[in-house]
Formats: sequence, C-alpha cells, structure tokens
Amino acid sequence: HHMSFFLVDYNLIFTGDSAGMFFEEVGAALPATPPPFFVEAYLNSLEKMSSASPAYAALTHNVIVEWSTYYRMHKKQISLWMNVIERLVEEGIQDDITKILEELSKEDENIKRLLEKGLELHKQSILHSIKGVLEYITSRRQGPRIK
Repeated sequence: HHMSFFLVDYNLIFTGDSAGMFFEEVGAALPATPPPFFVEAYLNSLEKMSSASPAYAALTHNVIVEWSTYYRMHKKQISLWMNVIERLVEEGIQDDITKILEELSKEDENIKRLLEKGLELHKQSILHSIKGVLEYITSRRQGPRIK
C-alpha cells in the first residue's frame, strides 16, 4: 500500500498512498493516514521521496501533481492534522469523531472543500484518515503496553 517507485527517465514518482490523495475535481488533498498510522514513518517516507528530487508525483487514484508544491502543502497539512487532533484529545474530545471532523474542517481548507462537495466517499475517506491519526495520538499518550 505504501510503496513508491521513481521513474528516473520521466522524473516522476509513483507514491502509492504514502503521500496522500488529491481529488482533482475538488482541488483538495487528503492525507492517507488509516490505522495503524505512524507519523514518523509517514514523514520519513515523504522525505525519502523528496530526496529523489522528482518533478512530478503520480498520486493514488490517477492524478499527477507538481511534486515540490504538493510536498510542501502536504507536510503542512499533516502537521495541521496532528496539532488539531492532539489539541482535541487534550480537550477530551477523542471519543467524538464527528466533532473532530467538524473542527478539522474549520482549519483545513482541503477538508472543507471535500465536505462541501457532499460525496459520502470523501467523508468516509476523511473519517478513516482521522481515525488513524487519532489512534496514533491516543496510543502514544497511553504509553507502551506491558504484557
């Protein structure tokens, strides 16, 4: 699911889900962070792909984007998601994924545009990605499990 391939002759990287998704019809990006999600591995994958200096990226579900612009935007989006969801967990809202979606859509224009489009597929994809980040944050706060 998270394998990437770089076609040197075309300066094009196929990212799989490791760089999220872009819905061209809406002009909106969505992180691909389903459970289990590990932010360090996700960001490391982005860095490794960027170190190849691709000009373009073929993202999941048939769209090609200019890599450097997308990469910068996507890193900011991941950081925003982590900060917003962490804040909501600190406020005790971790059990209300609908509230998390509502708050996230206020701060992430991409999510706002996807929800305005009104497609259930977009909403379910967003909720699944929120769940991955939420589980990562809550498990990290609980610490390691002792068997």
